[in-house]
Amino acid sequence: MLGNEVRYIPSIPKGAKLALLSAILFGISTPLTKIFLANSSPFITAGLLYLSSGISIGIYRKFKKPPNFKLPLSEKVYFGSAILCGGIAAPVLLLIGLSQLEASTASILLNLEGVFTALLAWFIFKENFDRRILIGMLSIVTGAGIVGWNGSFDFRVLPSMLLIVAACLFWALDNNLTRNVISADITWMASTKGLVAGVTNLFIATQLGDSFPKLGALLAITLIGVFSFGVSLVLFIGAMRTVGTSRAGAYFSVAPFFGALAAVILGDPLTAQLGIATIFMGFGIYLHITENHHHEHSHDGEDHAHAHFPDISHRHH
Repeated sequence: MLGNEVRYIPSIPKGAKLALLSAILFGISTPLTKIFLANSSPFITAGLLYLSSGISIGIYRKFKKPPNFKLPLSEKVYFGSAILCGGIAAPVLLLIGLSQLEASTASILLNLEGVFTALLAWFIFKENFDRRILIGMLSIVTGAGIVGWNGSFDFRVLPSMLLIVAACLFWALDNNLTRNVISADITWMASTKGLVAGVTNLFIATQLGDSFPKLGALLAITLIGVFSFGVSLVLFIGAMRTVGTSRAGAYFSVAPFFGALAAVILGDPLTAQLGIATIFMGFGIYLHITENHHHEHSHDGEDHAHAHFPDISHRHH
């Protein structure tokens, strides 16, 4: 340091930290859950994951005793649609696809959730974005294309990959629908989504004649649900309310890297293709995490600074 020169070191916003912690918890769930898919159907597994998350957060709410609130009809519609997309359709699609793919490949493909989340936020909900975010998204898409390319168009794995892509799209719809539910307590949203999605998936499983896994696997799946779906969801909703939907989705894109890393540790092969894809996706995520989107503007004569909440009118909380 020379004289009084001060070197500026950019800090990661609180919302980014919430999203990154959420990403770590969710990312490791993919390879861990794959271990138990051989002895548990996708509907049973999805039901247990969400039900355990809903119950655990519900118990937490009993001790915390958060304030009461009233949810407007329009927000009820948004929230119900979010549960249908992200709590019922997406996890089942993911688990069906995951049963036919290596966990590391599936984990990398899950980067597309952040891409789809941002695209919907930008072009449907008119959330702002800049060149840095756009280049980051293109880098992530390139990485997903590399990991999806097998050199021979092996259509045996293509359907499974498309199922995971569809799961990402449904989760992206979930994220953008949830952004409109601003009256509800975050823990109530996570608990309700978990309970409704869990009960629905388990009901479908019983109608299909699926059987529950043995006690050890059941407890393991339950534990994954509590942290990787319950706690992770609470953190992600908090991130969306802090930095906006597209940016929270961008930060969350780091999740598949932790999933792929965990998968390799658990025995999946570390291929050159996976390594190259990781470079592209890592570069895209680096651009998102290091982006500085804090600026000043005025509302009704009051000058202040804050990060964008996901809508044009910058709602404050």
